[in-house]
Amino acid sequence: MFNAEQLLGKVLSSAMGRTGKKRKKRDLFDSMGTQLLSGKGLLTAIGLGVGAYEILKSKQTPSRQTAGAKIPAVADHSQSSTPVFPSPGKAGPPPLPVSGKSLSKGETLPFPGGEQALALRFIQIMVASAYADGRMDEFEEKRIFERMQEQGLSREEKNYIFAELHSPKGVEALAEGLSDPQLAQMAYTLAASTVVVDSDMELEWLNRLAASLSISSTMQRFIEEQLAGE
Repeated sequence: MFNAEQLLGKVLSSAMGRTGKKRKKRDLFDSMGTQLLSGKGLLTAIGLGVGAYEILKSKQTPSRQTAGAKIPAVADHSQSSTPVFPSPGKAGPPPLPVSGKSLSKGETLPFPGGEQALALRFIQIMVASAYADGRMDEFEEKRIFERMQEQGLSREEKNYIFAELHSPKGVEALAEGLSDPQLAQMAYTLAASTVVVDSDMELEWLNRLAASLSISSTMQRFIEEQLAGE
């Protein structure tokens, strides 16, 4: 069996060609891919992408009360100086926060099957994202395989990607087991980074995935706004 974390690193590196001019998307793929291909492990790589969830919570101010009614707090992200996706070469990310504490090597990852299984799920999510409009033409498939070829995939890795390309999973299957908020947020971030939204079908697919991952509309918008940065 191939190393799923290494394969995810290759998929992330090859997917950089789909991000266009979106710098934060490229930073996310480059940072996570570099960490995985250097053998740092998935927990370290995820640490580069989970900042959005914690930043959103920290930016929410306590509600005020006026005339007995609660005024909902509004999160203001415009003044944040902390990048959600650190660029390569900066200090290493913090461990993945889970249930109020840091998750380190040796502890149980809140996903069935551990890091290898989670890496495969992230690959499945990225592959399925390429089918968000319900189709993939021969030209797009050729481009994907050309980018994969540049990453030096083994025969076993190619067979796995080929099988996923021709049988992408539905949103319910993709979201299964991703009950931890940070992992769900990371899964949606990868999907939103991969999808090129140019029709209502892509938007509908992303909305269904967010709902299946139990991601709030506020968090969904926040992730998409962060990824939209040039």
